[in-house]
Amino acid sequence: MRLTAQNLFRLSTFIPLVLFAILYLFSDYMVDIEENRLKELERSRVLLETSAARAKLESELNSTLYIATGLTGYVVVNPSLAGSKKIRKILQILFQGGHHLRNIGLAPNNVLTHIYPVAGNEKAIGLRYQNHPKQWPAVKRAMDSRTTVLAGPVNLVQGGRGLISRTPVFLDNGKYWGVLSLVIDIDSLFTAAGIKAKQNNVKFAIRGKDGLGKAGSLFFGQQAIFKQNPILLNLSIPGGKWQLAAIPAQGWGSNLAYLKYYRLGAITIALLLSVMLWVILEDRRAIKHIALHDPLTGLANRRLFNERLSYTVAQKQRHKEPFALIAIDMDKFKPINDQHGHKTGDEVLREVSRRLLSHVRDEDTVARLGGDEFCVILPSTGDQVSTLKVANKLRDTLNKPFVNQGIQLDLSASIGISLYPDDGKSVDELLRSADMAMYQAKQAGGGRIASNTTTV
Repeated sequence: MRLTAQNLFRLSTFIPLVLFAILYLFSDYMVDIEENRLKELERSRVLLETSAARAKLESELNSTLYIATGLTGYVVVNPSLAGSKKIRKILQILFQGGHHLRNIGLAPNNVLTHIYPVAGNEKAIGLRYQNHPKQWPAVKRAMDSRTTVLAGPVNLVQGGRGLISRTPVFLDNGKYWGVLSLVIDIDSLFTAAGIKAKQNNVKFAIRGKDGLGKAGSLFFGQQAIFKQNPILLNLSIPGGKWQLAAIPAQGWGSNLAYLKYYRLGAITIALLLSVMLWVILEDRRAIKHIALHDPLTGLANRRLFNERLSYTVAQKQRHKEPFALIAIDMDKFKPINDQHGHKTGDEVLREVSRRLLSHVRDEDTVARLGGDEFCVILPSTGDQVSTLKVANKLRDTLNKPFVNQGIQLDLSASIGISLYPDDGKSVDELLRSADMAMYQAKQAGGGRIASNTTTV
């Protein structure tokens, strides 16, 4: 083609237009990547805030409900409740130890005979739960499930809102004795746990009244939060669960406004492409690492653990091979936290993580699921004997004392084992079997290993 003046004009116009289009489209593509990165970063930040809020609330609630354990022991030893003055004194002491309690009640044969404090609750004495349609369903559910059931929140006659915990008591011979009830001030509980409707630029809402989870009604925050693609975490409570939702206080995407300047500076973005790409990829790797690992110990978190367990189940199902899952709970962690502080508790969790990693293979997955709860996936270990050998090694190393700043801390762990496919063929069944075995080991005195067939 002859390069006439007209052709040169067309060519000189076409090339800049093509170059401009390429630079603009490429920079626009990079802006989209940056937008996704910021969205992931924002969700990771909200996830971290939500996880911390859930941990604080679960800890505060469990420490209050633990009071029922001691009271249950007393009733089992003294089912006739002989000595009314002594009983009142015991209830008084337990009441004073529970920072969020409104009252404590004892109901042998489902008839409320003892309550503390008595003042303001006189009319409740003699209440027969079977004759009370609002309270009987929760009591019946506790009796049938043989576990504590947490109902509410409900509006209390004395004012305020409360949660009602009902713990069924069965004597050593298996006979049903009655029920213990704790009325917990939910506003005091949330205040102590640091849960506010708006906290650290994050809005919270909770639903699941009476432990119904997603199906339960809202009792904290705004219902609209659940319609804005929130971070959703379940809180396990006796007899059910709550669902905690969180979004940024200003809504999703509030940190994306400045991206319009990126679009106007298309050529500048193109020149800085190599630097930006490196930054973006590195940031994405860091964000993914944060999203999949426990920030305290560096172990896999619950999300990564669930992904790997689901993958292992699918793989073993396809190849018809067994594998093992080990659940671990530290027996003496709460007293260490209470006596030596959370900083020491964090050091203990890091030490536990180091010990676990030093006694498993590279292909195994060690995860911290929350608090002092750990799990280990053993994809190449599938028989009872081999799994017990691994579990014994883990128990032996975890039961060794830990010296921190010159202070010797005695540790012990309860370990539960489940085997695929004997103890379960799905993720939920395996986790439930391992948790039940671990609880059996803890009930046997702690520092033990249990499976569905044995406890050592």
